[in-house]
Amino acid sequence: MRDKFNHGKVSYGGQHGKGSSFKDLSGLKNLLGDMNKQYVENYYNELKKGYFTPNGVLKKDFIILYPDIIADNLSSGRMTYTQIRNFYDYVLIAANTYRYAKDAGGRPGGAAGDTDAGDDSDETKEKLLLKIKRLDGMITYALARDNPSVTEEFRRFILANVEVCNTIEDVVNGFLPHFEAIVGYFKYRNPKSK
Repeated sequence: MRDKFNHGKVSYGGQHGKGSSFKDLSGLKNLLGDMNKQYVENYYNELKKGYFTPNGVLKKDFIILYPDIIADNLSSGRMTYTQIRNFYDYVLIAANTYRYAKDAGGRPGGAAGDTDAGDDSDETKEKLLLKIKRLDGMITYALARDNPSVTEEFRRFILANVEVCNTIEDVVNGFLPHFEAIVGYFKYRNPKSK
């Protein structure tokens, strides 16, 4: 490519000798917007396949690539760090409640090493999964308020993840670390968000 100087505008010779100026970035913005939409769609398609590799390991894209893409997507709306963190904390507390019941049997002073400690019953597992499924109604309510504090994009994210959380493993070792990464990337992209 050949640089040309043209009345204060830098142009680059393209096909047929025509150039484009840096002042006209709308085409580039549109291209980047289309690419971001495609990345988001790729995320939702991959999520439908589950969080884990065939070996049962969390796919690294759910910790590195997709959280950055989703955080970027959520940054364009009115979402705040606090609102995202509130929903994350709900998932974290639900998972920790399950862990506590499993490890200590719900008894004060119970230790993980106790041979008779722990309640890993189907009922305890169902309670955790039910808490996660409740996110559907919570996010829908938050969006339906007169002055909603969440966006349709965040609702889509929550509902898609709720849909794939069918086991304890999905919640504790899939959704929770994935959501944690999104919280981190969102704060990085929006350091002044409260």
